[in-house]
Amino acid sequence: MTTSEILQANQRELILAIFRAILPPERIGTTEWANKYHYFHPTEGATQGKYDCSQIPYLTWKGNPHESLDDRKTHEVCCQKSAQVAWTTGISGNYIGMRITHEPSPMLIIFPKEGAAKDWNREKLVPMIEATPILSEKINLKSKSNTWGHKEFEGGFFKAVGSN
Repeated sequence: MTTSEILQANQRELILAIFRAILPPERIGTTEWANKYHYFHPTEGATQGKYDCSQIPYLTWKGNPHESLDDRKTHEVCCQKSAQVAWTTGISGNYIGMRITHEPSPMLIIFPKEGAAKDWNREKLVPMIEATPILSEKINLKSKSNTWGHKEFEGGFFKAVGSN
């Protein structure tokens, strides 16, 4: 390869790097994010590997909770539901993951008690971050600034607290 060819190749790479840095992140909905990026951690349950929203029937319905959360006009999402219906991982986890990677900002989640926030961090959030490559690139779990109730990432942070 000649010096001129090397310079041209480096110039192309530099231009591509600049465009990648200044382009806005892709616009993506929570369901699309979950299907594209989310992986289950082996400790999360019986399901292993890639997350698939079609496995949860109410996530395929028109007006599902993901669509409601993605709608900028929606200020509150309420649901009367039974226990163990994929709400924590399927709704909250996917929405938080999408926001961390594609729409970063400060976020706060409030639990009834501090113990519930600690349990959620240990049982749901940390395993999701560890298993999902795009999240583990954004959040360094070994950083001293990232504690059970506080996770920092470029463009924002996530705080989990107890209401007590």
